[in-house]
Amino acid sequence: MIFTDSETVPLFQGKASDLDPERVDELGKSASLDPHRSRLLCLGLAWEEEEPEVHYALHPEDELAVLGVLWRVLKEHGYPIVGHHAQGFDGPYAATRALWWYYQTGRPLLAELVKMLDPKGRYSDRYYDTTIKYPSAWGHFKRTHKRSASAIAGFLGQPYDDAIDGSMVWRAYIAGRHTDIQDHCRADVARNRDLWKALEGKLERRGRL
Repeated sequence: MIFTDSETVPLFQGKASDLDPERVDELGKSASLDPHRSRLLCLGLAWEEEEPEVHYALHPEDELAVLGVLWRVLKEHGYPIVGHHAQGFDGPYAATRALWWYYQTGRPLLAELVKMLDPKGRYSDRYYDTTIKYPSAWGHFKRTHKRSASAIAGFLGQPYDDAIDGSMVWRAYIAGRHTDIQDHCRADVARNRDLWKALEGKLERRGRL
């Protein structure tokens, strides 16, 4: 069982510091979640009760190594992939980026990774997506209405003292706040694991009630 979280940023030419300030927000909103126009920046992973680790693609070419880590972890630890939007976003996004890199490099492990991340239908046993398994727990009954991880953390009372949240990653990347991004990604993996435990009745007893 692998707990995961990922952060993405738009693809762009030149240096981040050279971007037109007026274009920054527009680019973030229009491209950050589109795997054809963005890339994987940070991948957080933890298996079972191990401490979360993060793999960071500071430069666009570093994404290839991060995808290689994901392939290795899946080969070594197997499924399911657990996360908030894991089946609806993280998995398919990584598969699309792996396909692009496979076309550029011809590396067989990337073609294998595309197949490994195939959602295979809404209720695939390869994924445990908390937005799909228990949508009613978040106060919505349609997949088009999904609450953010930070909103759910607030609802459950999970610790959330990150310097940034997911909506701030692009701006943080441009500002060079790479440690804040990695810390946020690592914390999200831990929160996803606690959320899975809550949904599966595996939390340790806490409080006095």
